[in-house]
Amino acid sequence: MALPNMPRTTRCCTGTGRHPMRPLPLIREAQPSELRACASLLAEALVPNGGETSLGKVRRLLMAILVEISLVQRMMIGAFHEGRRSSQNYQLLLVDGNSGPQAVCELQTDGNTMKLSSLAVRASCRRRGLARRLLRRTVRRAKKLRCQAVQLDVYEDNVPATDLYRSVGFRRFGWTPVVNLELEALLGRTCGRWRLNLLSEEMDADSALADAEAAPTLADLGAELSKRLLYQVFLGMVLSSLFQAAFGQG
Repeated sequence: MALPNMPRTTRCCTGTGRHPMRPLPLIREAQPSELRACASLLAEALVPNGGETSLGKVRRLLMAILVEISLVQRMMIGAFHEGRRSSQNYQLLLVDGNSGPQAVCELQTDGNTMKLSSLAVRASCRRRGLARRLLRRTVRRAKKLRCQAVQLDVYEDNVPATDLYRSVGFRRFGWTPVVNLELEALLGRTCGRWRLNLLSEEMDADSALADAEAAPTLADLGAELSKRLLYQVFLGMVLSSLFQAAFGQG
């Protein structure tokens, strides 16, 4: 008789004996009701020192709000494309925890490439192999969808992350396009694009050569930064005009 499916377990050993095996935390798809908790964890990673000062707490709170809005939008777009059986696919994965998610990652499929948009592990849950488990789950998902590669962007000074990606098989093959850079990257923080190919090494080299982005010049960074600043000024002027039109006239 076949045994029922049981959760994966890990064994803890000490010098005095063996402890009973305990189940590994479950990796599953996040539900809409859990988006706020996922956004809070991602904001914690984006603003790592946000809990130390009042200003930092405000920055982290604002970042959590922006991330939550972004997650809702991407989940809705993903549901739309899934209903139309499009090549685009979106999935938000989390590692279950007693007091909220221990880790979160976002997966977006664009054509033949699986993009790892974000990956964050709660500070108190690090060095437990959670990020590596999420990466392996990502690779399995990419293979299931018949993707040719998994792609991500990471800051070059984030050594623990780059070491992890390299150990899993990712290789740096170019730079993050200027239009995809965060503000701090536009101000000088180097961000590289990494890739894990799921095809042969020969095809990997050809694909990387064709897709690799050249290093952004100072002119490129300056132009993109100016464009975003002008957009913010224009947006502020529009909102100000709307506010005056709605409330300025008695």
